[in-house]
Amino acid sequence: TRPLAMPLDATRTSIPEQLQTALSDVQLVPRASASALKRIDLNADAGEGFDDETLLKYVTSVNIACGGHVGDEASMARTVELAVKAGAGIGAHVSFVDREGFGRKRLDTPPKELFHQVLSQAGALMAVASAAGRKVRYMKPHGALYHTVMEGGEQGTAVWEAAQLLGLPMMLMPRSGWATFGEGFSERAYDSNGKEGPGKDEWYNLRPRDKPGAVIHDPAEAAQQALRLAKQPKIHSICVHSDSPNAANVAKAVREALEKEYEMRPFCTPESDFQPTSVANSINDAPRPGVQNPPSTTAAGGASASGTGAPSGPVGSKAEFPMGLKHVLEKQIAPMLLKGYRTGEGCEPDLYPQPRACEAVEKLMVQLNSRQAEETMYSKFAQGLATYEEYIADLRKQLAKQGGGWMTVAPRDTCQQGSDSESAAISDLSRKNAQLFAAKAGCVGYEIGGAQYQAALIRGFDPAAVLRLGLPTNLPAHSLQRAQYVNGLAELAPPVRQALFQATAEMVSGHYRGAAKGVDPTVPWHPYNFHAGNFFDDSTGYSPLDETTGELLDAGCCPMPCWVFSGKFSLQQLEKWTERQIALWSKRKRTLHCIRIKNPGQGKDWTAAAVWQHCKVIIRVFKASS
Repeated sequence: TRPLAMPLDATRTSIPEQLQTALSDVQLVPRASASALKRIDLNADAGEGFDDETLLKYVTSVNIACGGHVGDEASMARTVELAVKAGAGIGAHVSFVDREGFGRKRLDTPPKELFHQVLSQAGALMAVASAAGRKVRYMKPHGALYHTVMEGGEQGTAVWEAAQLLGLPMMLMPRSGWATFGEGFSERAYDSNGKEGPGKDEWYNLRPRDKPGAVIHDPAEAAQQALRLAKQPKIHSICVHSDSPNAANVAKAVREALEKEYEMRPFCTPESDFQPTSVANSINDAPRPGVQNPPSTTAAGGASASGTGAPSGPVGSKAEFPMGLKHVLEKQIAPMLLKGYRTGEGCEPDLYPQPRACEAVEKLMVQLNSRQAEETMYSKFAQGLATYEEYIADLRKQLAKQGGGWMTVAPRDTCQQGSDSESAAISDLSRKNAQLFAAKAGCVGYEIGGAQYQAALIRGFDPAAVLRLGLPTNLPAHSLQRAQYVNGLAELAPPVRQALFQATAEMVSGHYRGAAKGVDPTVPWHPYNFHAGNFFDDSTGYSPLDETTGELLDAGCCPMPCWVFSGKFSLQQLEKWTERQIALWSKRKRTLHCIRIKNPGQGKDWTAAAVWQHCKVIIRVFKASS
């Protein structure tokens, strides 16, 4: 129930516009066509400590408890495994955090806290399902939370917003404006809405459990009710509860009765997990409407959807590549962005690092170690067999033919970069990958984030060892050395900084060249430097960046000065800055070849036109300096 570090508005009242295209539809799509009306789904709650294995012989979808009222990572993994074997659809069965009352008690949890609880519960199940090659297809609240959502209100809105952010449609009783899929209950008695004539709805509300006849115990009677419910176009799935003593018998009777007249299949088919097929096409021949705005709560306590989006046709087909970029993002990246991977979090918090991740890394390392990286002109420079200027001349030829690109890796924790304990292993793995495949693809540089060194220091690793592990054999490593080597050292006196830079330069030179001096004393270490950004004191001429760049040059290194892109700094200031960088090199009888423009905020003003405008200023200054 720990709140997640999500990039959401603190008031949790809106969903970012850029996420809208990934969100689930709200408006319920009835089973309209003749073929759709002959299909029905049978769902049950699972992972609650009952006989799931027997139940899954009959149901086609399971709502898996994910820690609110019951359940943990182990129970989720077992239930997902059973669902995969049975070919059943998987839904997140979220609840009030009420393990003592099995989620039957309505709690006054603040909406913002409830929002994060639902995200955490469903996110955990999504990660577990992803590990098994499956996708959570929908969300169904449990117990008291189900009724709370049906009534609308702030708590209901919090649950709906969490489902929307995760891209999960909700399965609820059809009268809810938040229902994308309608649900009926085979062993629960209903009360009508009290109206007569065309406005009558005999399936309006479940009879409260404390009222006579609220629960149907006779399997035959439950089967007959299921048949009546299946005739309703707005019902996509029929529920049998798993927590009753007679659950297996009821499920068996309902299944046998339904399959005589209907094709039994999940309303969200597991087969679509590995292709971008829209959910609508698994339940209906007609396209789905677009994303809706949050429904407005009615005076009676219900909810009604407002507005419709533009319809869209079928998306994707089995002919598309199942392991494409979208698949990787959905199956591997998204769960980590949602849950993080710090100790105690993620899909296997008690087995950190995760065994399958370790096995994958070990397998990949064997493959990488079996290959030999191709030599480049940078290899010769790094080994002391060619000069820095010879390397730059070769680089210019390559860029003139193909343009350039960097491979970048930022192995940091998604929630807090200082918690990355795999720094050494990931630095080694990424560097081998870069020198084999990035170089082969034409990349001209390898960026490895400064977070590794910071994290290494925090976790007790030797940051110098991590630095060496990140040095490729055949292309430069442009490290963000702000943590220890440049930016983080403003509080140290210049003599201390200079000694540290000198020691690092000797270490890197020894790594590449051993005891040999080589034909050029220039050290193949290429740290970015944006120490204190673009700060410059006009009255004194002092610039922290210029000072540390000079110290790196004095140590024999190849620093890359960074101009920090911002609307606060004019092009005239950029011109003066570029002149100062050229002068720093010239003063030491060296030539500046590489400058980096950095944009820390990725704001709206970071456009191609603005970037090129800055480049033209830099180019003009270089030409004027010959």
